[in-house]
Amino acid sequence: MEKPEQKELRGRIEGEIDKRGAITFERFMERALYEPEIGYYACAPRVGKRGDFYTSPSAHRAFGETIARVAGALRERLGGAADIVEAGGGDGTLANDILSALARTDPETYNSVKYTLVERRGPERCVARGHKNFRRVKNFDEAGRTEGLIFSNELFDALPFHRLVFRGGKVREIMVSRGFGETENEPSSPNLAGYFDRCGGVEAMGFAEGQQFEVCLAAAEIMKSMAQTLQKGIILTIDYGFQTDELYSPDRKTGTFKCVSGHRISESPYENIGEQDITAHVDFGNLEHAGESAGLATLKYTTQGQFLIDWGIMEIAEKNPDEIGAIKNLFMPGMMGGSFRALMQIKNAPELKENFYPESPVRISFGVD
Repeated sequence: MEKPEQKELRGRIEGEIDKRGAITFERFMERALYEPEIGYYACAPRVGKRGDFYTSPSAHRAFGETIARVAGALRERLGGAADIVEAGGGDGTLANDILSALARTDPETYNSVKYTLVERRGPERCVARGHKNFRRVKNFDEAGRTEGLIFSNELFDALPFHRLVFRGGKVREIMVSRGFGETENEPSSPNLAGYFDRCGGVEAMGFAEGQQFEVCLAAAEIMKSMAQTLQKGIILTIDYGFQTDELYSPDRKTGTFKCVSGHRISESPYENIGEQDITAHVDFGNLEHAGESAGLATLKYTTQGQFLIDWGIMEIAEKNPDEIGAIKNLFMPGMMGGSFRALMQIKNAPELKENFYPESPVRISFGVD
């Protein structure tokens, strides 16, 4: 049975369609997920066993402890204070894990670092507020310029995206019409038609007739905002996705978008509106390109599993033998370790190009590096 807030949200979206005509899937998704007070992400986070899905921080604190090692190594290499900015950190669980790990294992970094969480959602309970060096802001302008580490975990997969289809040698956009049906129109933005120009254009992509796919225009803008905020240091992106050629392969005939509720996956975005997450795989080639245009250089691209092993998660696991099962979920290839990717980009930091990223002799990622 539909909840009152679901009915209200559905009615608001239907009202916009009645008034404006068919809307983009991006607009539908923006309202379904982020409508103030009643959208999916406007409500309390739904993460963990009793929620809708797991994230790496909810799987085990070792994820945050490993990122804390990156922060400590960065401060040491830069020769001074290196602050941390986390984009889209929700209730601050990961921030708390990182800061707690630094306080326990690297007090010098902990006492010098300033940790800023950038989160657009409302001021729900934040578990990291107990740390004296923590603050929460709503955008990068409030965060201010920084030197150090800017990172995100599962930020880009939650951004609203356009849904497109290759039809008759052209890109068409899938629109949401009355009754939550779907129609095809010309792309709503010239940036959609030009999205693949960096790859030689639509013709060079090898799309199959009728192939559907997703394009997130906001991702590049956010990456550029991060690059503008960072004066010197690292931008670290962890998310599930692929490089451009793999993401848009004809083998993915229906794209990658999915809806998640109660740990069940569906492809029905117009059901349970406001009660399910909507997500799609991230185009890491797009993030690299956007970063390069904003002064970033790629230092490393690999799987989450290889990244965590490189930065010492196995040492953390050895110190927590009773929790090894949960920690393995983070780095094993058949689990989160293979599903997620890690992209490390640097800016104005030539001292990070050599002997900063620790290449572990333990290899679990092949064909990705």
